[in-house]
Amino acid sequence: MLTHQSFTWDEIGRKTSFHHRRKRATILESEGVREAQINKAEGTKRATVLASEGFKLEQINNATGEAEAIRARANARAEALQTVSNQLQSEQGRNAASLQIAEQYVHAFSKLAKTNNTILLPSNTGDMSSMIASALSIYSNLQPKDRQGFLSQSTTQTSSSSTPAIESSPSHFDLKSTGDKPVVQRTKKAMTDKDTQ
Repeated sequence: MLTHQSFTWDEIGRKTSFHHRRKRATILESEGVREAQINKAEGTKRATVLASEGFKLEQINNATGEAEAIRARANARAEALQTVSNQLQSEQGRNAASLQIAEQYVHAFSKLAKTNNTILLPSNTGDMSSMIASALSIYSNLQPKDRQGFLSQSTTQTSSSSTPAIESSPSHFDLKSTGDKPVVQRTKKAMTDKDTQ
């Protein structure tokens, strides 16, 4: 048998109000969860974008810095080459270049005895004046035709030109400058206990 419960309007209103409040609370709670997830996703996205932009700026700054360094080195090299070129226009500059080539040639041969290398040497290594003449000949071939007269004379007349003159005797080289004429002298080196071991 069915019994009918009777409700007053106050009870119905209270129950309806309770259900509405509960429904609203559930909606608000789900909206809160949704907002929290959105905020978290937005935060993650923003952090990723900022990290990416930071990395991009770092790469740009590194590339810009490297480009500036390359430009600075290139400008310094160009200025150095321009200075050398300007100095080689004068006879003194060409004399200095010839002396430096002769010094480097002698220095290179002095290092050969200190290392265990297989090196092809010219057959006339004992004749230092012809070795330096061949080095100067190589240098003169690199010069424009109008300047080769100076160097070709110096390679054939080493004693009368202002290029390095060589005095021959065994064992050791001394580079000296007498007046305006650089001289490469080969002198005997004193024997020490170290040399005899």
